[in-house]
Amino acid sequence: MINDKTVRFWVTLPRDKFELLAKDAQELNLSTNAYSGQIITEHLNRKHEVASKHKEEKRITPQTISETINKAISNLEYGISFTVKDMFEDSEWKQMTRSEKGVAARILSAKVKAENELVLDGSINKATIYRKVKGNTKEAENK
Repeated sequence: MINDKTVRFWVTLPRDKFELLAKDAQELNLSTNAYSGQIITEHLNRKHEVASKHKEEKRITPQTISETINKAISNLEYGISFTVKDMFEDSEWKQMTRSEKGVAARILSAKVKAENELVLDGSINKATIYRKVKGNTKEAENK
């Protein structure tokens, strides 16, 4: 038990199923543990129709988080600084759980590391700030 609200456990999978799980998790820039936890939680919520603030609304999945971030980045102008919160509508961000916000932060962080047009711009009050830039400026920053 990690704390009074979470439990850690082991799962045994056939190698081919684990490889599929790992591939899907990697596409979303998540660890296999984080991704499998999201999948299991979504399944249990659907199966048992757990009452939650998201029950009547569209469920936020790692896939929808990744799609939302990709769309928001493509709509940003160059030179604009932003945080993970800026990738979502205010109402959507307010409805996201702390866990979903953490997934969004990890997805955005991985995108920044992988893409040349996104750079780390600093942080304010524990919020990481990124910037969209033109060209391959990461090579210049690393020198």
